[in-house]
Formats: sequence, C-alpha cells, structure tokens
Amino acid sequence: MRACGAIRFRHAGLILPLMLALAACGGSSSYSRSPTARTEPSGAATTAQTPVPAAPTSDELLAASKLIRRGDLPSDWLEAQTKTHHDEDILGAACPEAAAGTPTARVTSSDYLFDGDSPALSEIVSVFADEQAARASIDAAGARGDCFADAVNRGLVMRRDVTLSDAKSVVIAVDTGGDSTRAFEIRGLVSRAGSQAPQAVTLYTLVFSSVGRVACEVFIRGNGDSLDSEDVSALASAAVARVRGH
Repeated sequence: MRACGAIRFRHAGLILPLMLALAACGGSSSYSRSPTARTEPSGAATTAQTPVPAAPTSDELLAASKLIRRGDLPSDWLEAQTKTHHDEDILGAACPEAAAGTPTARVTSSDYLFDGDSPALSEIVSVFADEQAARASIDAAGARGDCFADAVNRGLVMRRDVTLSDAKSVVIAVDTGGDSTRAFEIRGLVSRAGSQAPQAVTLYTLVFSSVGRVACEVFIRGNGDSLDSEDVSALASAAVARVRGH
C-alpha cells in the first residue's frame, strides 16, 4: 500500500479519493501527534530540581590559574585553613574600583600567614578584555589607595580594644617585573586600650601589577615592622611571576 506521503495529484477524477486519503493521513504531511497528558497521583509531591552551576568560563579558569600558591612564597608563609580577616572585603566594598573597564573574571586567593600568624597576605586576580583595560585598572590604583585610607578614618575597619586613626596612603617603590605597577602603604596610628600614646604603623600594603590582560592586587595586612621593602618586592614579584607563568 502506498504511504500517505507518496500521494500525487494526477487526475481530476481522483479528487474525492484523494480527499479521503488526506483525511486518513490527518490532513497534513507535517502533522504530529499531541503528547498525552499525564496526571500526577493525588497528593504527590513535586520534586524541585537543583540548579546546575554554570561551567567556569575560559577567563575564570585563566584567573584561577594565575592565583598565587603556597609554593610561590617563602617557606615561612603558611596557608590558612579558613579566612583569617575581612579587612580586604570591607575596604573593597567601600572602595569599588574606578571605572577603568569591567573585568571578565575575578578570583580571590586563600589567606597566607607569616609564621602562621601575622602579617596576612591575600591576592585578587582579574582578567580584562585586553591589555589596555588591565593597565587602566593599575593606573586607577592611586584613587583606590586614598579611598582605603579614608575608609579606615571613617571607622569602617574595627579592632577589639584598638582604635585606628590618621590613616593616609603613601606611594612606595616596588619592583615586580610587571608591565605596569603601582604600590602603596596605608599608614596610620594605632591606639590600644590602656596604652599611653598611639603608635605609628603600616596598616596595609597594596601592590597592583599587570601582565598582558591579567592584573593582580596583592593585599598585605598588619605587616608593621615585620616586612621591609625588599620583602614586599619579593612577595609581589612572586605573584607577578605566577601571572607570567614561570
């Protein structure tokens, strides 16, 4: 028997049989059967499907591969098992980066502790659309340092039995080997409960550097007199070397 799809128009005398044949075929060659509705049993619970996380983008994978690792640091720096401080989060929220292009990916490292205690080091790695955008983010770092100092003076960073005041951002020279680099110390006064006079210390050290379209921000908290300029340069250089891939 000829299939419905094989019907051909040949003679006027076949119009009626043809119409009957088309009716038998459903009236159209593109016809598809409607799905049968399924009735759920009364009282059956509907299982909510857990959203599947999106796979990381190539830029997110690139940023993660450039984060500093324990093996990149001197042996007296240890990786913390949990987050040890939130100063960088507080200051970062108070001081969003200047409009120098939005990164396509951004990741944050673990905390690393000098001799397992203090100072603490962490890093943010950002990937931009191109090298110019990455350099622009480094050029905007000066305003970020000033904003960090202002946030300290406004009391956004709290310490138990300690008052931070008179903070200011000071440019420092750091050799990282990056394409573009800016570095600052946030210096201020620390007054402790029961202490006679406030103490002048370096509260934070910030080093911003870019290589190609990747930019890194090294954040060192509470270095005081533990680290000198050579130590800071060595740490920042280790971060940049990881970004360069050697």
